[in-house]
Amino acid sequence: MTKKQYFLLYLISAVFFSILTLFLREPGYMDAEYYYAGGIQIAAGNWSTEPYIWNYLTQPDFIPSVSFAYWMPFSSLLAAAGMKVLGSTGFYSARLFFVLLAGVIPVLAAWFAQVFFPEKGTGWLAGCAAIFSVYYLPYFINTDSFTPLMIMGGIFILSAYQIYLAVKNEKNEKWWIFLLGLMAGLIHLTRADGAIWFVVGLVVLLYVWRMEGDGQAIIKRFVFSVAIFTVGYLLVMSGWYIRNLTVYQSIMPPGSGQLIWATGYDDLFFYSTETIAPDRFWASGVGKILLDRISAMWSNVKSLLGVNGSIVLVPLIVMGIWRTRKHFITRLTLGISAIVLLLMSIVFPYAGYRGGFFHSNSAIQVIFWGLVPVGLKSFIDLGVKHRKWVTNRSWKMFGAAIIATITLLSVVIFIQKVNQPISSDSGWNGALNEYKTLDEEIIRLTGDEDSVIIVNDPPGYYLATNRMAIVNPSDGIQELLVAADQFDARFVILTQDNRLLRNDLDQDENSQDRLRLLSKLGSTEIYEIYLTKEH
Repeated sequence: MTKKQYFLLYLISAVFFSILTLFLREPGYMDAEYYYAGGIQIAAGNWSTEPYIWNYLTQPDFIPSVSFAYWMPFSSLLAAAGMKVLGSTGFYSARLFFVLLAGVIPVLAAWFAQVFFPEKGTGWLAGCAAIFSVYYLPYFINTDSFTPLMIMGGIFILSAYQIYLAVKNEKNEKWWIFLLGLMAGLIHLTRADGAIWFVVGLVVLLYVWRMEGDGQAIIKRFVFSVAIFTVGYLLVMSGWYIRNLTVYQSIMPPGSGQLIWATGYDDLFFYSTETIAPDRFWASGVGKILLDRISAMWSNVKSLLGVNGSIVLVPLIVMGIWRTRKHFITRLTLGISAIVLLLMSIVFPYAGYRGGFFHSNSAIQVIFWGLVPVGLKSFIDLGVKHRKWVTNRSWKMFGAAIIATITLLSVVIFIQKVNQPISSDSGWNGALNEYKTLDEEIIRLTGDEDSVIIVNDPPGYYLATNRMAIVNPSDGIQELLVAADQFDARFVILTQDNRLLRNDLDQDENSQDRLRLLSKLGSTEIYEIYLTKEH
């Protein structure tokens, strides 16, 4: 593809994604709500605290609590930048740079396709596969980590490939090494598990320099390369580490590795976080530990096939991988994907199968789309050999069919996510309105407009009502009451998802004395909490 064609592809993509923002009016789920709310805080000049608590792993002492204690800040920084440029904290402003960056994703996919298979039309097919990305499409235009991760991951692998070529051809590789370090830092600043990309970067440098032999001069060049790479990484991450040292007296927030010992997904929302410990983990039984990880692995493999493979593109991507199996880019991509799969299946299985793998593996997605034309070429070659197909006609026919199919699937998935979900829950565009309705009911019954509330989705509730909120503890009703006392929470909202809390409430007479049912809207119950006299 020529530079003009790449620019045209970017322009088409950016305009298309811009139009889609008109149909998505609010974030719709907690991750995107958190980053959007964090962007509002940053744009307002408040970098240090956030008026909601969605987990208790850092054992916060107060609300507002320390910002970005679990999720990393880059997506919020990106949202805040859009707000500053457009002079508004609205959701459309927050997505300005997400949309502009989303237009780069098809361009990267096209570039990788051209590297694998430099023929006319391959870049456009890969670009279309990235534009009509089925499951990923609604997330491109939301305030989440998908868009920046895809670009950073693609540029990381592109940089690694350029380093490989430069060393192989005895050319200057220093700026590519520096860019590799920058991308590793940005990926880490976007997701906590992005730390593995720093390790991958070191492995890449070790691999490319080992090709040159084991002489003393090569070792010196390798050490120098590691230094350049580390400088690029720390240029991004040093501020984050300094912040943590200042606030927590450690380079990472407390509790960041505690979920290694989790025995279920709900452990993420425990108030008594000290119970998430090795003794409890091993007491759950080796059988459960292994079964949970096998189950997580299977769920993540299905995500790899269904999401990363856009359902119908799996055979083409697999054929593309096989055809390019000796290529540096393919091997690096598969290596990273395998590391992420193992990390999100064995080390963090519960977070992994509940969305962690879906998020993290998106960083290598543009390469998968770049492999689609290679797989199609392999498929057509088989048809030419065994069925006497005509290459040019087959390429046009199957290429058009692929684009039409993924376009249809993308439209269906987008509509379901945004407005017409398969489940009984509201679509993304209806989430904040539900919280507003609940808050209006609280104000109507009590006149209270600003007391802290306990709810399943604190960032979303804050966005909808401007009321400080903390998350419903998942370890029991007594823990909920202790949290209410600590953070002066006056109300709690329980939904059908809070079965444990509802069961505890039914069976615990002491908790019944402290919780008064204010209202019931459908399956959702609103309670007023009576704080203890000691408090």
